[in-house]
Amino acid sequence: MQTKSNKAMKKIAALSVLSAAMMGASSNSQACSADPFISAVCIMALAGNQASGGFDSYVPAVGQQLSVSSYQALYSLVGNTYGGNSSLFNLPNLQGRFVVGAGVQAATGIAYPIGKAQDNTPTILLTESQLPSHTHALSSATSPISFSGNVSLSFQNVSFATSLSGVTAATTLANVGGSVDGSALQLYASHGGTTTNEPQGASLTLTTGSSAKIYSNATPSVSMIGGANGSIRGTAPVTFTGTPTTTLGGAATTIMVGTPTASVAGLGANITGKTAATGIGAAVNIMPSYIAMRYFIAVTGLYPVSNN
Repeated sequence: MQTKSNKAMKKIAALSVLSAAMMGASSNSQACSADPFISAVCIMALAGNQASGGFDSYVPAVGQQLSVSSYQALYSLVGNTYGGNSSLFNLPNLQGRFVVGAGVQAATGIAYPIGKAQDNTPTILLTESQLPSHTHALSSATSPISFSGNVSLSFQNVSFATSLSGVTAATTLANVGGSVDGSALQLYASHGGTTTNEPQGASLTLTTGSSAKIYSNATPSVSMIGGANGSIRGTAPVTFTGTPTTTLGGAATTIMVGTPTASVAGLGANITGKTAATGIGAAVNIMPSYIAMRYFIAVTGLYPVSNN
């Protein structure tokens, strides 16, 4: 049963609506009417928990479930659009959400079906396709850059000259040894002088008579003469063992004479690489400036009649 104060408030609200209509003012779709159409949604600037349970005709639009048998008129209009079953149905939950007109957005072609929430989050993560067109400068200091193509160089008319005037060599024979094979040497004798006996059988021998001997075991007192006309002639092979080491010092210089030619045959240079990574992929807030108020929905009142 309604109290007298509630009835008085309804009469005052009805007079206000009538006065606005007589003055030609259009009604505000967000205002809560004293005699609303069932399922109408409105806003009240109530602070704290005032009217958290609703008024005579309104309840908060917070997604709560109502009994179909208790609110048959409202169910016939809302149905299970916002959830429910054959015995219970849900009211729209407008907490922290903006209401958008149902239908197709002409500029984007995006469809907004009745009761279907398009986005329940106040932030989004931008993808590469959503970023504006832009460029980044490539830098080899931050990432490798590679080139590919066909370039040839010709050195046919170029010669090189190396100068060793500044190079010195030192050979070490400390670990090298040599041996002489004297079997190829020949000993020549002369029959000149006062001696009448000559060597026999190509060797130095004793004489058979009492004359002076030409062989003695005494220490030699003269030198055998070598050379082309000497007593000892021939060539003796020398064998060396060990490895000599040679150390080079100084610096050799090489100069290029002539000019090489370069040709570009079908050069299709391709530059590949990436700029240094940047950004951390943080979510972008898409909430506009806002002020929070309470949404209510009319559960009783006038039943709207369609013109169709």
